Amino acid sequence: ADPTPANEFARALLAQAADALTPAVTGLFKRVLQLGQTADTDLAPHVPELIYQLNAHAPSTLLVVLPMLGEQLMIEDETERFEIVRLCMRLFHEPGSQVAAQQPRLWAAFLKRFADVSPRIRLE
Repeated sequence: ADPTPANEFARALLAQAADALTPAVTGLFKRVLQLGQTADTDLAPHVPELIYQLNAHAPSTLLVVLPMLGEQLMIEDETERFEIVRLCMRLFHEPGSQVAAQQPRLWAAFLKRFADVSPRIRLE
């Protein structure tokens, strides 16, 4: 599908404002991912998709956030861990992705999924 002018404008605006947005983006994801504060934001269920889209259009906003995903790959909640595994797969598999090279600790944590206690996660 062809991008709409509104989508193109939003992408351009995001790219231009990435430096200014980074503290807010980092704060939001830290509250949701590390502190588990999901009640104060309607965005919590959409965090994996938000991270994926930001990585595609303004990756500099995620320099502090991506390492947090490695920690999330170790949490006990299987459902949440599964969502992070799926997000990491998308980030690493994206054509031209440099995430594995730029985030070697995240890549190493992701590879440990093959030894996960959950068959669902091992097979993903």
